[in-house]
Amino acid sequence: MSKQILPGTFVRYLPKNELGLVGEMKFSGARCWYHMGGTKATTPYNLIEPISDAEAIAETFSNDCCKASLLERHR
Repeated sequence: MSKQILPGTFVRYLPKNELGLVGEMKFSGARCWYHMGGTKATTPYNLIEPISDAEAIAETFSNDCCKASLLERHR
């Protein structure tokens, strides 16, 4: 069973191996935070995959400098 993409789900942005956090769902894609600021980027669903909280914590991402901020936002 694969995990669904829903608001509050951690995702991997496949082209750049970035950690993201879904804020909203839109028809055109998920609006995700990838960095420390308040801006969300609309990302097509075919470019992201859902990951577990444990994977988000344990894995290394190209935007690891923002991981603490994304984890805090997730709570």
